[in-house]
Amino acid sequence: LAQAEGAEKVARVHYAALTGGTLPDGTLEIVHPMGDIEDHPALRAPKAALASAESQARLIEATPVDNPEVGVFGRSEHNNQYSDLFSDPINPLSPRVNQRTDSGTVGVRFRMPLPTPGRNEPRAAEAAAEISRVKAEYERTKRFIIAEIKAAKVALAAAQKASKLADQRLIVANEQFELSRKSYALGETNAFDLYRVRQIQLDAQKMQAAASFSVSANETEMKSCFSMR
Repeated sequence: LAQAEGAEKVARVHYAALTGGTLPDGTLEIVHPMGDIEDHPALRAPKAALASAESQARLIEATPVDNPEVGVFGRSEHNNQYSDLFSDPINPLSPRVNQRTDSGTVGVRFRMPLPTPGRNEPRAAEAAAEISRVKAEYERTKRFIIAEIKAAKVALAAAQKASKLADQRLIVANEQFELSRKSYALGETNAFDLYRVRQIQLDAQKMQAAASFSVSANETEMKSCFSMR
């Protein structure tokens, strides 16, 4: 009992951490029938990734070339040219004359890319590979979810069947104990036989409680199959 109470406290702490501080109220949620698997919360992320990859592939198909570029540029040039034609011929040490020329240029540059296979085919192949990868991940997640739901349904059905058998066994054990108790009161049964029947009744009660708990646990597991973990 002490171990069970300790485990309960630990479970409540973990539950509060997962729910942001909310404590369980002790009631079980209703198990809804299996709906459209495409609406499962665990498929939202793979589905969004697949939509993103498909959008990227459409973008690559719609833009076979880069955007054209238009640019304006300017250039200024200066040329220093020294000449001896205008220097003093008598004085060889006279400085040379600098015939400097300045010029400016303004132009427009236009660039038009072409849709070459070397540019487009690698991009298209990469987009197709990404779609295949994401789609495979989506289908794998979907198969796991379907298998998990089927396994949970089978386990729940088995637990419910075992619970019914345990209920029937407890009813029989209670009736048998009442008969044994009356027989003991009349002196027809000894104390050992009464104790043995009582032990059978206790075992039936224990089995019935365990079966009921198993049904609740499997119902919770079934419910969790339709939510993110």
